[in-house]
Amino acid sequence: MVTSMKPAPKDDPDDAMDDSAMDRLLHEAARAPALAPPEDSIGQTLGAAGRYVIERRLGRGGMGTVYAATDTVLRRQVALKVLPDSLAADPKRKRRLLREARAAAAVTHSNVASVYDVGETDGHVFIAMELVSGETLRGRMTRGLGHEEALRLATQVARGLARAHEGGVVHRDLKPENIMVTPEGDVKILDFGLAKLVVADPAATTEGTALPMTVEGT
Repeated sequence: MVTSMKPAPKDDPDDAMDDSAMDRLLHEAARAPALAPPEDSIGQTLGAAGRYVIERRLGRGGMGTVYAATDTVLRRQVALKVLPDSLAADPKRKRRLLREARAAAAVTHSNVASVYDVGETDGHVFIAMELVSGETLRGRMTRGLGHEEALRLATQVARGLARAHEGGVVHRDLKPENIMVTPEGDVKILDFGLAKLVVADPAATTEGTALPMTVEGT
């Protein structure tokens, strides 16, 4: 459903990146000081019935703007990745954003950042996703990693990727900048903007041989 983008109601306080560059903004969201949001964005809403209320702008890049927002239905903080108007009018860009959302949403695992929703409001195309606190693995590496910590983090990354591969999702852009480490030491894999969905071709199945694979979204 496409809904109007309008100021959030104020009478009830309880209801109140290239792709890689874009997602690095998400990585630093919890640590970086918030930038002053545009006056025409703060308090605005996106989603059906004004579900997401924009609170502040976290950053801006070539692929759009990332905002911190409140999900008024589930009452939790989320990150909104919103395509700029110039790209939202491009069907190819919209399909790419949808493909990113589908790829990430297809993977349910504690070491993969969750995608909650994707939608369009008055031409504003967005993804609502988990707002992850902490720092990038790159940032953590600059301070030095001990053997045990490196092994623990690498194991979590491997588990998240294994689950993605089980679901036919190939990340294709894994690097320290696309991996978050939370304050509790948990890994979250982000940025599925270049991911591909790989599916077996049942028509080519032969007993005793590997299944030929086809790649969607190329």
